[in-house]
Amino acid sequence: MGAWSEDVPLFHCIHLLKQGHSNNTYIVVSLPEQDITNQLTPLQQEDIRLDGCVPHVASIAAFTGQLTQEPVMACVLANGYLEILVAEKGVPLYSQISPLDDDGEVDLVLLEQAALNVRQIVDAKHNKIVKKLLYFNKKEENLPENIGKIKIWYPKPKFLANNEQYKLAWKHPELVGTVFVHNDFNCIPDRFKKFYFIQDANRVATAFSIAGIILLGCSGIFLSSQYDQALAKYQRLNNSIRTTKEQILRQMPSAKDIKNLREIASVLEELSREPTIDSLLYHISINVPEGVIIEDLKAERLGAGSENGQSSQSTGVPPPDAFVASSNQGEAESAQLDQSFFRTPLVVQLRLLSQGDFQTVKVRLEEAADLLAREFDLKNVKFSYKEEQEAGRLECDLRLSENST
Repeated sequence: MGAWSEDVPLFHCIHLLKQGHSNNTYIVVSLPEQDITNQLTPLQQEDIRLDGCVPHVASIAAFTGQLTQEPVMACVLANGYLEILVAEKGVPLYSQISPLDDDGEVDLVLLEQAALNVRQIVDAKHNKIVKKLLYFNKKEENLPENIGKIKIWYPKPKFLANNEQYKLAWKHPELVGTVFVHNDFNCIPDRFKKFYFIQDANRVATAFSIAGIILLGCSGIFLSSQYDQALAKYQRLNNSIRTTKEQILRQMPSAKDIKNLREIASVLEELSREPTIDSLLYHISINVPEGVIIEDLKAERLGAGSENGQSSQSTGVPPPDAFVASSNQGEAESAQLDQSFFRTPLVVQLRLLSQGDFQTVKVRLEEAADLLAREFDLKNVKFSYKEEQEAGRLECDLRLSENST
């Protein structure tokens, strides 16, 4: 997410990483909206159109995806900081920023420890084993062969035709990877896309207007000399339209069909009010502070009338018994929606993870609970800490409100 204060509006790029039966896994990459606007507004004023604007982590991940489809760690030395990025199949999975020493250089001993820690985090969070490590440095010409006991991987991809392109890629991987980035990581906001669309529409409308004027003039000349033929063609077309209209009227739905369609529309309207996984993920992710990750998330519906107050998992679609047959014996049986299904509230079971000493983890998770409580009703809050793992977990149930979806 980045180290930004709560009052900074963010633009979120959300990529579906894994789709399950009831739970989906998403990757979220965020940038401050003002940073994007500052770059795109001058180009818009100069009538310059961009096809894409992507975060550097997405671009570097896309470049690694051209090198290997396996999980890979990329250490990127930029101006003033070192970023450790883990990607798989061209998609970023995890990113961590590490400071440089007082001379602005990389301490390879500390870097080795940081890389090992990132491996453990990715293994625990994504169940991925990272075996390959890449090292990018914009300054050094002679890159190291090892970081401590970890050997650096320097592949020779065929799409880098010569040595100059190879050097450029290892100094600026974010530039080379731009052309391979998935469209989900395009950060151009909707208002700029609408502006580009209006520009295209205006050009097309102007072209059609000119073509219409030319065609209208040609049609006038043709009609003046071929009036009888045109009139006969018009009468045949009119008769064809009348026949088609009569066929359509005969095929119009009956009152019974219209009633069934309205019942289906009512069901769809109720379903549209259901919160989506995307909205749940968004509202939770913006209230999780730095240093805390979402380890597990599950949305469930409190079953109306269930035994012992147990909840039943919700897939966002009414169960079969949400539809009952009509009690009107004089009418054909029709599907009617059991409204009680939608009145049973959704509950999100959330587990947060933070690593560090007990006091640091405790402060982080308490802050996360305070932030979440502003938007959700928290129930069954449990805190635990394991000394051997140096990791703490906060488990709670979030009762959704209308404002949170």
